[in-house]
Amino acid sequence: MFRDSFKYYKSRNPVPDYSDVIDLECPDCIGVRKIEAHVTGEQIENNFGLKLMNKWSIYELLDIPGLIFIQNPFTPNGQRYWITKCLKDYSKEPYKLNIDAHNVLNNETWWNICFQAEKAKTLLPKLRWATLGYHHNWDTKLYSENSRSDMPTELSGLTSLLAKALGFSDFKAEAAIVNYYRMNSTLAGHTDHSEMNITAPLFSISFGQTAIFLIGGLKHEDPANAIFLRSGDVVVMSKSSRLRYHGVPRILAASKAPWDDNYEDNCEDSPAYNLDDWHKARTYIAEARINLNVRQVLKPGQAQMLMKSRLQGAQKGHGLLKKKADALQMRFRMILGKIIETKTLMGEVMKEAAFSLAEAKFATGDFNQVVLQNVTKAQIKIRSKKDNVAGVNLPIFESYQDGTDTYELAGLARGGQQLAKLKKNYQRAVKLLVELASLQTSFITLDEVIKITNRRVNAIEHVIIPRIERTLAYIISELDELEREEFYRLKKIQDKKKIAKAKAEAARAVLIAAGHDLDATNLLDESDDDVLF
Repeated sequence: MFRDSFKYYKSRNPVPDYSDVIDLECPDCIGVRKIEAHVTGEQIENNFGLKLMNKWSIYELLDIPGLIFIQNPFTPNGQRYWITKCLKDYSKEPYKLNIDAHNVLNNETWWNICFQAEKAKTLLPKLRWATLGYHHNWDTKLYSENSRSDMPTELSGLTSLLAKALGFSDFKAEAAIVNYYRMNSTLAGHTDHSEMNITAPLFSISFGQTAIFLIGGLKHEDPANAIFLRSGDVVVMSKSSRLRYHGVPRILAASKAPWDDNYEDNCEDSPAYNLDDWHKARTYIAEARINLNVRQVLKPGQAQMLMKSRLQGAQKGHGLLKKKADALQMRFRMILGKIIETKTLMGEVMKEAAFSLAEAKFATGDFNQVVLQNVTKAQIKIRSKKDNVAGVNLPIFESYQDGTDTYELAGLARGGQQLAKLKKNYQRAVKLLVELASLQTSFITLDEVIKITNRRVNAIEHVIIPRIERTLAYIISELDELEREEFYRLKKIQDKKKIAKAKAEAARAVLIAAGHDLDATNLLDESDDDVLF
């Protein structure tokens, strides 16, 4: 069982027996078959730190169809390049790290901080993974178009070359996870099924210390095989092996350090790296393992379909936001007109209230003390409610009278008519003042929302939609170019077959002219021409 095997190799006490672990460095290794790389005949530029293809050792496990093993196709210079790349370049923005959530970097890079003497011991082991391209969501186990960065060009080129050498010419690197293992690290058993395209192969490239790679079946209860993965080894999970349970129960100290070998690359295009950076990376890799896990997320042609759906979504969103902006502008103008009208009316009402106050004082004398003595609680109160306009909540204030009028007996002696008029005018003024406050608040709120909405409309119209349209045009042009290349390739194959057939017929004519009898041929040897179109 996979679980039992994982616990066995993970155990520290007692130490497990590694005699059953498949070691592809042994020439008499059973249970595997050697396969040849798909070399097209032309010399491949070795700008990814790889050895020549005719020096590769490629195996496939007989018990696990589709599991392909390439034994360290990298030169020592190539290993140094990729180790430095994983540590320095893939551990910073725009890529996502596990330590981003803890805010320990303070706007610096892990590489710049971790090799400082005072922080190295605490920060070095904290980096566990980095995601490139489509960022894997560890909670939902899904990929999203809203969470992605560009795939590194050199990593896409490396996996594309490896894929073509194994016959996977349609593979496209769209996502990668870089795992950083310490000597006590493990990777629990799991299956990789988050990608939409689970038929595409998965490339796993190891650097640094040796790992025990455990691969089982489709269920936890199935038996498992253990394989040694050394620095530079490449594992390709394709076909049925793609969905098998696999994990890393143990990291072992490497018996040799191929990154330190004095292998001659004999290639001017061998990748370059900074020597000072390598010295730092070398101290890290001496007690760690790095695994590059590269995969294809989308099915062929699905990128175009996704970009079309994104374009439709952007256009629909632009239309809805435009309608929202128009609705808000209409309400904004209506409120502006009401504010002007209310302010004009407010001036007239306050003028009347001031005159009535003067009349009341003339008729009744000074009544300030009477008013102050009768004040116990507010009689006019304000309540608020909300008005929803295109998703924007506008506050509406209303005034109302709470309780009886405590001044209803004021003015019985004299000036009762003037005091009644005074109260009426100031009640009207308060009501208008509350209405004006409501209008002004709504006016300011709408002004801010309209600015934000217009910025979003302009961003979608002038930035997002043109960017999607350019991407879609690029995808269509690339697909058209691939179609033309395929048509040209088929035409060349047909021309070569015609040339070969003509040469065969010419040779046959020469033999017939020389007197050879070529009519007595075996009918079973004849075959129909391949139909290409």
